[in-house]
Amino acid sequence: MNASTSSIVPSATDKLDRLKALLREMFQLDRGDLDFGLYRIMNMKAGEISAAPLDANERRVVEGLSALAQDSAPYLQGKKLFLIRNMTGNRGVSFFDDFAYYPDFIVWLQDAVDQHVIFLDPKGLSQFGEKESRKVNLHTSIKVTEKRARERDPNLHLHAYILSVTPPEQIDDGRHPEDYWNERGVHFLNKRDCIQQVIQHALELSDGETTMKLDPETERRLDLLVSETGRSKAFYRRELTKRSLEDIEDYYLAMAVLERVRQGEEKVHSSSEVRKALGLDD
Repeated sequence: MNASTSSIVPSATDKLDRLKALLREMFQLDRGDLDFGLYRIMNMKAGEISAAPLDANERRVVEGLSALAQDSAPYLQGKKLFLIRNMTGNRGVSFFDDFAYYPDFIVWLQDAVDQHVIFLDPKGLSQFGEKESRKVNLHTSIKVTEKRARERDPNLHLHAYILSVTPPEQIDDGRHPEDYWNERGVHFLNKRDCIQQVIQHALELSDGETTMKLDPETERRLDLLVSETGRSKAFYRRELTKRSLEDIEDYYLAMAVLERVRQGEEKVHSSSEVRKALGLDD
């Protein structure tokens, strides 16, 4: 199931090596032969997706992430998005000591401050036994690893989700509705916004983010900050615990303008041009 890095992502070896080092450290892996296929979602075209060796459900994950990137979702602005194909047989990242669980994909999402490592596993849950229950519970238990990792890197976030191909009424004798499963990190691939729900949840409800209720006007202003600066809403919610919204807007909007000036994307006027435009030279 591996897709060669070179065929989809030119010159991505250094990024992949950095991720491997990060995963070895986080999960205390002593093997040096981690092996991944890396998809650079931001630049991935439809032909490349269809050419990749994926089954139908895996392809839906890749296509869903690609669609988010191509639609320029505000919460992805300013971020680098990679989709990594996890491997089995001691070449990838696995969970649990008594049986090896290898989630199919690892989303690696970075911005100037935070990086998110998101494990995604598209799978059926019609036979819901002890192993399936533990896989679902990884959504919660992975936070133990995150807490340890964030002692060294406070801006690192770990997440795990099941992308179920089984509808909720066919899981565990249909005892629980869809929102019950969503709260436990299970989302449903037959939903058009499944991938969007997962990525937004990972960005906005990361461990350590405040869960304060915000009024609609504050939410609107935070949405504007996200759109203008490319940082996540989770980041600004955390900032609200430290400073006022006015201070946050003043600082980060100014920084965004400064960055556009540095990149040549913002027009700059000299003092003489301003004086002339205002009629102050007369």
